[in-house]
Amino acid sequence: MKKGIILLVLFFSIISCSKDTSNEFSSDDLVGKWQRSDTNSSFEFQYNFSSDFTGYQTEKSIDTNLNETSSAISFTWSSDNGVLTLNFDAEEITSHYSINSSGQLIINEFDAYYFNKIN
Repeated sequence: MKKGIILLVLFFSIISCSKDTSNEFSSDDLVGKWQRSDTNSSFEFQYNFSSDFTGYQTEKSIDTNLNETSSAISFTWSSDNGVLTLNFDAEEITSHYSINSSGQLIINEFDAYYFNKIN
């Protein structure tokens, strides 16, 4: 009986101390510059999330003739319980997001690539 009580106390202690970080979301985690994982010497794509809930998306590419093309598009953003919303003027895009154990941002419905924080 004594062993049973000790096992029960131990079991509930372990359960009450476990923490599932995959369900914890904070807007602060998104703040910063995120670079897409397929960035290379001829292609770069980034999201920059500011703490005032504004941001911009940048894309730069260099073709085989070494002509460079770049763009920057501003947006406002919000996050709520793992859902990210980006407002690009007239277009609003919403997606579930997560940050994996390696610290990489995964934006499920936006992109097939993950993003690495670079600042």
